[in-house]
Amino acid sequence: MRTEEITGCSSEAVPSLSLKGPELNSLRTTTFARVSTSRNLPYGTEYRRDIQGLRAFAVLVVILYHSGVPIFSGGFVGVDVFFVLSGFLITGIMLAEIQSSGTLNISRFYAKRILRIIPAATVVLFVTAIATALWIPLTEWRDIASEIATSAVYLVNWQLAGTTDYLNAEALPSPLQHFWSLAVEEQYYIVWPALIIAVLSLLRWRGRKRGKLSSPSSGIKVMAGAMLAIVVASLLFSMFALSHWPAAAYFITPTRAWELGVGSLLAFAAPFLRKLPGTVKRGVAALGWAAMSAAVIGYSASTPFPGLTALLPVLGAAAVISGGLPREPHEFRYPISGHAVPVWFGNISYSLYLWHWPILVVAEAQWGEIAPQSKLLLMAGAVGLAALSTRFFEQPLRSIPALRNSSVRAFGIGAVAIALSLAAAAALWLLSGSQGSASPVTSSAPGAAALASGETIPLVSRVPEDLTPSLIEAKNDNPQIYADGCHLEPGATTPKPCSYGDPAGSLVVLAGDSHAAQWFTPLQEIAEERGFHLVSLTKSSCPITQSEIKLSGTDRNYSECAEWNRGVQEYIEKNRPELVVTSALEDYVPSGAQSLTSGFASSWSRFEESGTRVAVLIDTPYMNSRVPDCLAQNQDNPSACSTPRDVALPKTRTQLTEAAATVPGVSLIDLTDLICPGEACAPIVGDVLVYRDQHHLSASYSRSLAPFLEERLSTSLPREEQNATSP
Repeated sequence: MRTEEITGCSSEAVPSLSLKGPELNSLRTTTFARVSTSRNLPYGTEYRRDIQGLRAFAVLVVILYHSGVPIFSGGFVGVDVFFVLSGFLITGIMLAEIQSSGTLNISRFYAKRILRIIPAATVVLFVTAIATALWIPLTEWRDIASEIATSAVYLVNWQLAGTTDYLNAEALPSPLQHFWSLAVEEQYYIVWPALIIAVLSLLRWRGRKRGKLSSPSSGIKVMAGAMLAIVVASLLFSMFALSHWPAAAYFITPTRAWELGVGSLLAFAAPFLRKLPGTVKRGVAALGWAAMSAAVIGYSASTPFPGLTALLPVLGAAAVISGGLPREPHEFRYPISGHAVPVWFGNISYSLYLWHWPILVVAEAQWGEIAPQSKLLLMAGAVGLAALSTRFFEQPLRSIPALRNSSVRAFGIGAVAIALSLAAAAALWLLSGSQGSASPVTSSAPGAAALASGETIPLVSRVPEDLTPSLIEAKNDNPQIYADGCHLEPGATTPKPCSYGDPAGSLVVLAGDSHAAQWFTPLQEIAEERGFHLVSLTKSSCPITQSEIKLSGTDRNYSECAEWNRGVQEYIEKNRPELVVTSALEDYVPSGAQSLTSGFASSWSRFEESGTRVAVLIDTPYMNSRVPDCLAQNQDNPSACSTPRDVALPKTRTQLTEAAATVPGVSLIDLTDLICPGEACAPIVGDVLVYRDQHHLSASYSRSLAPFLEERLSTSLPREEQNATSP
């Protein structure tokens, strides 16, 4: 999700190929004999208005996608368009310098990137830190502080790859998530020039051994071959990663490098492509626009991406760029994309990309979900802010002679800017600690035990200072199986049994989705007390069912869940546990003919037929909002975060109950009276936070339910353990 002219190649920077400067500020590698060149720059580095129009297309489709305009459901491919542009322009600049002078001034290359990218990004990071402290719930401050730091050093894509999963699906979106693409590009800008330097050094060494300098064409061919290998390897890895780690695959550099690599290959081919007849090039460009538009309109959030599906926008962008290559400078007649309005948007595209997403996220954090029409108004404001930033900050900064002509000063500006961002991150992190205490090491908070008398407790008038867990730590208050790597993500297909309790005791299996996994904590306590063997078999968004379902939030069949369910069935039939405990979120959408209710019943019947008893826990109530975030903004009025019982327990959520009624022997366990007592579901019970998000119990509150769960499971638990505890 991004757009920028992420490349850091501004319209001003592109035509400036005189990368020379005082030798003190240069880090040159002389490898080739100098070659005189005409004004025609063969690698496509001349200024082109149509490329500015392409930037405008990329940034606008991303913005319209983020604004929720339905027809732009695939607007996220604007990022891929910019990846191709970045690879093309950056590689073209380096090749043109090597071709014309036999040298590569790498220090000036990076100095230009620093002046183009880092100062503007630093302003956005700094303002985001302030906006976070003012308007975003403190539950998010530490994560955002961490992302400010990793964004400042262009590693945030790896952080997002490690944290963007089902566990955090309910969290507020990060106001810095769009920085992932900047990070990908900057990492590419480090590795690719380094490879070029390695090739230059090798050729220089060979030339010295032979007593003469090589021609530029020989080195350029080696570089092109290396880039082709990178593109092929990265595309293959992207396809592999998409099937194994779909969330991470979207963000990490190895799955995206091939997209920038396509642009780099296009720069190598530019001297040949520009010689094509004008009619052919115009036809190629038209096909490119059609391909990109098809991706923008036809793709959606459920489209597997990147992988092979990214080929459509990537090759489309490459076609548009190559179709606009002129035979001679200023020869090409620009189409609509080269007219004044698209060019203007292209000129501010980097700044617009930087500002638009934090504005949207902060606004929704403050006011809740915003309609697309209102988002478009916010985006109009972002356009104005981007225009001002470009005109009065970015362009003047890059025009200062003392910076343009000194790599040392440019690097100094970059170092100071990064230091400021890191300082803002540290300040936000420290401020989060002063705004909320950490969870006590040992907590005496009663939680559900406060309801033991059977009386309904009143709503608290203020969030307790010793709330367990603290609001800051709430999102991490998960069952131990998450930290142990036992709760599987959607891409997994093979069950991972994890053992707890007494391995020699009778076997009890906890199986199902995250709504089953939230019962692991009390079951573990019961297992340790009673001496039975507890095995966890859980997977995100995947209930125990024989029916085919769609992956949550997408339109695709969740085939990984079906395969995992078959593996669970095999495990149950092979190991014959005394009891299977399960539960499930009840809003899955079937993708086949069998209903969800029928699918539940079919699975449980097979367990019963193999001699295993089944206990089903009724699904937990569903709150109106993410409870920790709501409490963070209503610490003096926690009742604002309660949810009426008739809203939290909709009558349509009856599949588990109906399925249990059709399978003799299944025990139906209902703890709703201890989770949602009274006429409203309270966010805090007995000084314990009930939910860690909108519909998952916190591990702390789930633990407080252990004695009640044990009592209601008493007829289903393994008999020998019951006898062992009898007087």
